[in-house]
Amino acid sequence: MDIQKTLQTAISNHNKGNLREAEKLYRNILKVASKHPIALTLLAKIFLSNGIYEEVEKALSIILKNYPGYMKAQILAGEYYSQIDRPDIASDSYKRAILLSPNQAEPMIALGNLNQRGPELNETILNMVLSRYRQASIAEPESIPALNNLAAIYLKLKHPVKALKTLDLVFQLDPKNIRSLAYKTIALMGIDEVSQVEYLVGFGNLVRSTFIDINKEKMCMGSFNTKLIKVLKNHPNRTSEWDTSMRAIRGGAIVPGLFDHEDPILDVLKLSLRDIINKYISELPVDPNHPFLASKPDNYSIDIWANFLGPKNYQSSHIHNQGWLSGVYYVSTNEMSKIEGDSNAGWIEFNRPGYGLPLLGGEKFLRKIKPESGLVLLFPSYVWHGTIPFSAGGERISIAFDVHI
Repeated sequence: MDIQKTLQTAISNHNKGNLREAEKLYRNILKVASKHPIALTLLAKIFLSNGIYEEVEKALSIILKNYPGYMKAQILAGEYYSQIDRPDIASDSYKRAILLSPNQAEPMIALGNLNQRGPELNETILNMVLSRYRQASIAEPESIPALNNLAAIYLKLKHPVKALKTLDLVFQLDPKNIRSLAYKTIALMGIDEVSQVEYLVGFGNLVRSTFIDINKEKMCMGSFNTKLIKVLKNHPNRTSEWDTSMRAIRGGAIVPGLFDHEDPILDVLKLSLRDIINKYISELPVDPNHPFLASKPDNYSIDIWANFLGPKNYQSSHIHNQGWLSGVYYVSTNEMSKIEGDSNAGWIEFNRPGYGLPLLGGEKFLRKIKPESGLVLLFPSYVWHGTIPFSAGGERISIAFDVHI
């Protein structure tokens, strides 16, 4: 076996999200070199993402005993102890990683992230974290994660101008960075740049709504959604267990990899959504200076999943880091607004920041849309969105998707 070549292939699969193939290749390497630090560490990262803590512990004990100077292993230890709620040990692991590699941003960023996990973030803590991220950006001036995290702390400290200056450094490296664009909308709201916020978000222009068209299949909307609900509820991928750090849904259930399962009703959904996406793209204006419009694609792929929300479940406000265009199709809403009177319970809300970031511009920037069965919403992936929780009975079923270019 060519270990280096196999490792490169495994890492490529890992980065693409093909975790089963990556895991198989890491295991193949370990059959030949049982203590290979990179293969062991990356395999342990897969275990950690799946919550298989016993296997993480086994891998860490081997790596740290034989390669205590391997910085990535110390970071993995920090992630593990952070995840099992041992922030003290996690902090020590990150500090060891910093000592091992003082000129790398990753361990400094990890320590700064850990420092924000406390129940209350006061100005003193935020300034300490700010110092961590500054160190990281000095160590690696072209580290986009370091600069983005630095901008986020400026926003939490309510310094939107400093955040914008930091984000400008990111845009010199990557003018279409999704997280940076999302942070920029918050900063622009903070300095009351209404026209610039509207230029980026484009409510009613870039953020659009339409209804799904299934007339080609000679099927009424009610019949289509009834059949779709049955498929979703019986989908082999349906689960109530997932990593909350990776998904915005709070409670309920999800169906990842929706199109992994073959069914005629899913074929109808796939064709209908592609028609909507193609029409949306064809109608976009030309603007080479706009970070979203300048990326208008000729070809794309779709990542799609379903969400089940019941009483007191909701989607926390978030963005889609990996997408260009994102969207949602409402399968069933149970008329939640009628159940709860005239409130906006269950509605989708745009422009409210998530991830603990403040709404600097006030509620005048917020926009809400009432979900309706058959409705499709499309929006740039950097636009903040979430749902307003509802407490009445019933269930809302929606299908979310990202367009990747």
